Amino acid sequence: MGHLALYFGLCASILFNFGFSFDSLNQLEWQTRALVSGLVIVLPLFFAALIFAKAFSEVDSPSEGLASNLLGGLVGGLLEYLDMWTGLRALNLIALTLYLLSAVCLSLKLRSRSTAEP
Repeated sequence: MGHLALYFGLCASILFNFGFSFDSLNQLEWQTRALVSGLVIVLPLFFAALIFAKAFSEVDSPSEGLASNLLGGLVGGLLEYLDMWTGLRALNLIALTLYLLSAVCLSLKLRSRSTAEP
């Protein structure tokens, strides 16, 4: 699965999470409620982990790849405090914006690498 397909899945799951009404789960039994809510919440993390694994397998320097991932986790953790100001739902849009920026940067890096190789 290519980077573009993984980013598409990530963006789709974030947008679904943004639009999903957790109030609709109140009519379900608790087991179904736990399963559906867990799936909705974890799906973006699943795609983000796949994107990291695929990108990490293609980096020139593993230490730089891990450092970038740690920096992204740190920035993401700090941005979580924005939910006090924007609300938790808007955090999805912030994450979507950052992941789209990540996709652009990754595609530019891969494109420059492919043009530099003979």
